[in-house]
Amino acid sequence: MTACLEFLLAVFRSGGQMDLYLQDPLAFFLFSVLGRFLMALGICIAVQLPHDRRTKLKTTARITVLPILLVVGLVLSMVQIEKALAGVFSPLTLAYAAAGVEFASAMILLVALMFYLKMYFLQNDDKLLHALTGIILIIFSHGFSLFYGLETDLGFIAYNLFRSAGYVLYLVALFRYNIGDPVVSQQRAEQQIKLYAENLEKIIDKRTREIREVNARLITELEYAKNIQQSLLPQKRLNFKSTTFISEYFPCERLSGDFYDIYRIDDDNVGMYVLDVSGHGISAALMTMFCNNYIKSTERLIKRYRGLKPHRNLKHFYEEFNKMHFPEEMHMVIFFASYNISTRILTYCTGGMNCYPILMRKTGEFEFLDQSEGFPICKMSEFFVPEYKSAKISLQPGDRIVFYTDGLIDKFKNNVMDQDELLDIVRDSRHDSLKNLNNRVTKIIDPIKDELEDDITYFIMEA
Repeated sequence: MTACLEFLLAVFRSGGQMDLYLQDPLAFFLFSVLGRFLMALGICIAVQLPHDRRTKLKTTARITVLPILLVVGLVLSMVQIEKALAGVFSPLTLAYAAAGVEFASAMILLVALMFYLKMYFLQNDDKLLHALTGIILIIFSHGFSLFYGLETDLGFIAYNLFRSAGYVLYLVALFRYNIGDPVVSQQRAEQQIKLYAENLEKIIDKRTREIREVNARLITELEYAKNIQQSLLPQKRLNFKSTTFISEYFPCERLSGDFYDIYRIDDDNVGMYVLDVSGHGISAALMTMFCNNYIKSTERLIKRYRGLKPHRNLKHFYEEFNKMHFPEEMHMVIFFASYNISTRILTYCTGGMNCYPILMRKTGEFEFLDQSEGFPICKMSEFFVPEYKSAKISLQPGDRIVFYTDGLIDKFKNNVMDQDELLDIVRDSRHDSLKNLNNRVTKIIDPIKDELEDDITYFIMEA
């Protein structure tokens, strides 16, 4: 505001400021003395405003106050109102008025000085020293105007020297406080953010490498576990005298919850089972290891006793499973059978299997092995004692039985085939070799074996 008034004074008045003071005291009062008063008042108000309100007022001041002052100043200069007032106020009256305004300006600046001192002691900010020094010099300029007057060259020079130096120091402080230091702080913040981003990128790269290494080790361990699990499976093609087995195994992950085994009980009998543990992955694979140990005993007499009586085998397995401290949600379904090669009698029992084996006769007739009774292997012994009953069926040369888990016929999960399609394939291939039948099934599975959502396990027996 003061700058606007001083500018108008310089533009619309000829001669120096001292000449104006001596020749036109009214104009000097309106444009110079009043301008310094407004400057002092502005400094005092600004120092008492909270910083956030000062920031909000900057835009308003630029948009509204300055244009209004410019317009008012131009009008005042153009119409030369001071000439109209020249006859009203005498030079002596104007001198007293100027002295009063100068004194008021000095007092207002003293108040502002106190606030700045308080801020300095609280914040210990060196920038405030410039503002303090500038205000003191401006106060000295008002003092020269009051006590020495501006009639002499020395007084006028000292007055303008102190005033100019004070304004410069104060403006430097304002610039540093409002523009310089915030810009420096922003640049430092940007540098810190950049440095942090670079360090963060290095940290992320390091963590990513560590995760990749851990993941690679985990994959290696899973591959070992997969090899161990699959090493326990029987060979894909087995022959026991006139009886032939062919099997396939498609895990949906590296480790599977499906498992099966075909083993000799004695010279005339073959044991076999297929099971499906709940879930997939490591936990399900570990459970299959437990099953393999408890279903097929390594002792010859026990192996024969349980192998020839599937219902006793599953009952024993259920009891042993409930002795273990497995999680309550773990469970499995199983189908166990034994086959006498000499009599061609198949004895079987289900352990809650949700898909029954398919017996396809050489004549094209078929039936499901669903005459036994059983219950899933789960943690229920405290509340329920299941009953297992075996069933028998006689086979003829060339008859085939397909043992499988539900992943083979689950069209929703694996989109391989349904039960009817499986029946059609087995029926249409009943005169083909067992190998050709297996090839027809695997030909359907192979293209999508890496996209399976459930394990697929099956084996085919030919009497």
